[in-house]
Amino acid sequence: GTDHPLQGAPEQLDAELEQARRLAPEAGKPLELQAELALGQDRLEEALALCQQGLKLHPDHYLFWLKEGAVLHRLGRSQEAVEALRQATRLAPDSPIAHFNLAVACVGMAKSDPSYLPEARRAARRALELDPAMQPARQLVEGLE
Repeated sequence: GTDHPLQGAPEQLDAELEQARRLAPEAGKPLELQAELALGQDRLEEALALCQQGLKLHPDHYLFWLKEGAVLHRLGRSQEAVEALRQATRLAPDSPIAHFNLAVACVGMAKSDPSYLPEARRAARRALELDPAMQPARQLVEGLE
């Protein structure tokens, strides 16, 4: 078959982002994009390390908390994911994805601790209020009622 024009691009992008970080170590965007790339390729430990680096430099940058929460959730570290996502929702109260991810992490915790269910419901409802077209949030709200 024909080669996809973007074949091999993630590695090249990773190398370019690494170079950007060397040139501007305090810049958040290259770290954020590298974390996103690592997360998308299931390099979860690497994504977590990048998020943690980002949070050292930019503790008030909600996207690092959001990504860290997603990574921790995927790693099965639900309690830590909930804490990171609570911080993301505090820093970005109008972010539907932050509230949705918090709801999902709380549902994960509720499997062993039902006291997380009210927070899961609140977060899912808030995500839906902020983005009424967010189908996964709607399904989660309905599933939690």
